[in-house]
Order: sequence, then C-alpha cells, then structure tokens
Amino acid sequence: MKAKSLVVLALSICFVLGACSFQSGEQLYRLPSLTSDQLELRKLIDDVLSMGAEFAPPVSGLNRQSIQFNDLDGDGVNEAVAFFRVQGENPLKIYVFAKTGDTYVTKSVIQHPGESIDSVMYSDLKGNGGNEIIAGWQIGDGAVKAISVYSMENGSLSELLNSDFTAYTVFDLSGDKRQDLMLLRVNKVDLTGVAEVYTYSGNALLLNSSARTSDGIESIRRIKTGHLSGGTPTVLVSSNIGKSLLVTDVFAYRDGKLTNLLLNNRSGVSDETVRQYYVYAMDINSDGIIDLPMPVQLSGAANAASPDEEEYWIIKWRCYDVNAKQIPVITTYHNFQDGWYLVLPDEWDKKFSISSKNTVIGERVTVFSYTGVSAAPIEFLKIYTLSAEAKRERATIGNRFAVFNLAEKVVAAEILDVDGLPDSMRINADQVMSRLKQIEKEWNTGEILG
Repeated sequence: MKAKSLVVLALSICFVLGACSFQSGEQLYRLPSLTSDQLELRKLIDDVLSMGAEFAPPVSGLNRQSIQFNDLDGDGVNEAVAFFRVQGENPLKIYVFAKTGDTYVTKSVIQHPGESIDSVMYSDLKGNGGNEIIAGWQIGDGAVKAISVYSMENGSLSELLNSDFTAYTVFDLSGDKRQDLMLLRVNKVDLTGVAEVYTYSGNALLLNSSARTSDGIESIRRIKTGHLSGGTPTVLVSSNIGKSLLVTDVFAYRDGKLTNLLLNNRSGVSDETVRQYYVYAMDINSDGIIDLPMPVQLSGAANAASPDEEEYWIIKWRCYDVNAKQIPVITTYHNFQDGWYLVLPDEWDKKFSISSKNTVIGERVTVFSYTGVSAAPIEFLKIYTLSAEAKRERATIGNRFAVFNLAEKVVAAEILDVDGLPDSMRINADQVMSRLKQIEKEWNTGEILG
C-alpha cells in the first residue's frame, strides 16, 4: 500500500508541478526524488491508506488526479487535496493537507455519502484570492447528484452550499468581477429544467437569479461559457431532446435578471434547435464572441453527385446580442470525418454541390462543383485527406498542394482550371490556405466543458 501511494504521489507532484522529465531505459522506472515536505505528505497519505481507505479520484471533469494541488486560502502556497473512499456511513473523503514550513499537516477532512466523487473544480467565488472547492457527488445509482462548495478560512473549511444538480459551471455571469456558480437541474419525470446562478454574499452562496431551460431536455451534453456580441457574459447549454434533437439554451443577464434569451414561450423550447446534426457553439472566427451554428442540408442536386452518397450540410454561423438580435458571421462546410473545415465565400451560396469518394487506398477526396448551370456540375475544387504511407508525396502530385498536417494525415487541395466557371466561384491557392482549417476535437464531442 505504501509503495502504491508513493507512486501516485510522485507522479501527481510531477505532473502538477512539471518536475519530471521522461527518459528511456532503467531511468524510466525510477521514482523521482521527493523533497522532505513531499515525504511528509506521503506519510500523511499512508496513514489514511493504512486505515483501510483507497484512492477515489473524481470520475468526470478536468481534474481527475487522486492528489491535486491548489491554493485554497490565497496565501500563494498550494494545498494538497486528496480523494479517498472508505467503508462506512460517509464513505467519500476529501483530505486537505496544508504546507507549514517544511512539512505538511492535515487541515480538514470532507466527508460525504455516495457512490463516487463525480467531479471537482476550484474557483475564487468569494473574490479574496483563494479558491473554493466545488465538489460533485454521485449518490445511489449515479442518477442523483449532489454538489457542495467549501471555503478555507482561518485554516479550516466551511460549507457555503449544498444542493442537488444535473450539471454546473463557473463563470462571471452577473458582471461583478467575481466568479458565479451556475447550477442546472433537469426533472427526469416531466423533463422541465432550471438554471440558477449563485453568488457569494454574507458568508454563503445565495441564489442570485434563475431562468427556465427548454422543455423536454433528457440530458445535457455540453456547456460553453463566453461573451455575446457587445461583450455580455453568456453560458450556452446544449442538450438532447428526444433521440434526434439538439437544443442550445443561451443564458445571460438582461435588466438585472438571468434570461434564456432565445426561449420561445409558446413552444417552451429555445429557437436554437438542430435536428440530427451535432455541432456546438464556438468562437468560429476568433473575435472573442461565441457563435451559434445553424446547419442547413444541401438538397437535391446540390447535396451530392449521387443519391446513394452521404448527406451534406453547410453551417451558417451567427452570433447574438443581449437583446437576441441575430448577426450573421460566416458559412462553413465541416468535414468531421476527415478533420477539416472550409470557410465558404458568400458568393458560392446555393451555387455548388459537394461529393466525396475514396480514390485509392489511403486517399479520400471531397469535390466542390458549380451547379449554377443547366448542364452537368462543373468540378472546380478538390480537397484530399491522405493517410497512406506516401501521404506527403501524394500531397504534391500534379497541381495538388499541401495545406496542413493532422495526426497521421495530410490535408491537400487542388484547384481545377475549367471553362464555364464564373469569376465569383473561382478561388486561388492563397484563399484556400487561409480558408481551409483544422477542426478542434472538442468541437463535436459531448463533453461538458466550461
């Protein structure tokens, strides 16, 4: 048990503090040397483990280490936070060890019932320089979750909030320069939900304002924080409605109250609803404003060269201000399978089709064709995704040119010099290089991110 704790502690310290350098051979298996204070911390952890405890790190979220380091009291020195499970009435334990001089001491122990520690986040909710511990707990079979917020002051932890939740995030929504806690709750029976914002006041986290979510939500897939046009802070919550709908609720403060800006009061659902196409809000043009996607399926001849081919969609991006005014941004075609997207010129609107095919092993090509004529579509741009062994060589065959490298892939393009193509549809190599971009992995995942 002590050997196991030493390995976990050493690796945790290395990854958190950046103290390890990886080497080959026998050195790879040597534990890094620990300082005297780290050895004292190991002893404290060994004492907990010797009482029958086992490590039980959070099962979700960004912080999943068994031992984590964070400044809880704002003195510039990190406390060590360790996660355990024991047998008994309150099996989940969070130990806080504080550094005092050249040693560590046990400062506080959090105890809670439940199956596992769902997640943990650290944030300065009080605005005093120290970070509060925000801990989620999975109760029973995991369907019910509780959340607690703890603050360290005068060397001990006090509880600021205890509640139930479906999902949560931390962001300065109220604009007071302090972080707020947003809790989202969805009733699994009638599928109604609420978003609540809690702010620190009078030694507690108090409900500041609330707003309803879209009706019919079955699960929350993603949370995104950012700013609307005009700079208003916002939280965007994307959720499943039924098996084939994705709805995005846009929350912001308006006239001093939390508001679901796009909620349609007649339907009970946000107007930001997408059917069977999972792409999420993001800052698509890197201007500091969160943009929302409106996928539009290409229809008829514009959809593909053959009715047997896959469906093709373009995405019309737009942002909103706090008054729910819609502002067009850009239009893109996202190829999630191959990991790239193309920013489409406005002049191409409703005048092109998309088709894809595998030409040879390890080479997939996406073809853009002009459809503004009664004759057969005119191919004018090809984008290649190359994964074969000779991918770099194949990226420059003929008139092809490499645009960027992905993991194990090269993305290349070819501009076709064809007759009958209007100038408004023509694109040059520099434009392709600036408009063809890599898709970040998180953009179409279901992870809940702040």
